[in-house]
Amino acid sequence: MNRAGLRPPSGFTTKMLFRRCTACGQVTLVKDGWFVCVFCDADLSSSWNVGARREVGD
Repeated sequence: MNRAGLRPPSGFTTKMLFRRCTACGQVTLVKDGWFVCVFCDADLSSSWNVGARREVGD
């Protein structure tokens, strides 16, 4: 509880997962556990890989 006597929520109602595509470099929202890039159809990493923008190889 904080000074106002309110409890913070334990989390958001919907958890959002994002992954950066290693093939095209776009950031993609993972929907329903489907780890596929919506831009180029490549497989996405199952572990967190979204950070500062970086160069992606050909």
